[in-house]
Amino acid sequence: MLQSEKLEDNKDYVIEIIKDKRTSKQNKYLWVIFELIAEFYNNGNENETAEFYSKEKAKARILYEIGHCDYYISKEDGTKFGIIKSTSKLSKAEFSELTENIINVMSVKGLIIFDPETYFSKLNY
Repeated sequence: MLQSEKLEDNKDYVIEIIKDKRTSKQNKYLWVIFELIAEFYNNGNENETAEFYSKEKAKARILYEIGHCDYYISKEDGTKFGIIKSTSKLSKAEFSELTENIINVMSVKGLIIFDPETYFSKLNY
C-alpha cells in the first residue's frame, strides 16, 4: 500500500505476509541429498535389517532425526512419535539452514555431500 493511501472505515482488508520462499533449485538440491542418504542406508550403513530406503523414506528418517517434526505422545500407551513438518513454506534462509543441518549430521555419519555450488557446477546448471 502506498503511503498516501488510507484505509476506509467499515471495509475488510486482507493483509498477506509474503515470505522469501525457498527456490526450486534449493528444493531440487535437497532431493538429491535425500537420494544420497537413501543410497547410504541401502549400502548397509546404519541399516542392520537391510531395509530398503527410498528417497522419501530417507527424507522422513533424517528430518525426524534432526527434529524437523512435531512430537506427540499417544494417550493409549504414552509412546512418543513425530509427524514430519513440511518444508514447502520455509523461507530461503530457513531452507538453507535445514539443508546445512542435514549435511552436517550426515557428514558425522560418514556421508560427505557436496555443497550446492559444487553440485550445480558439476551439472553446469
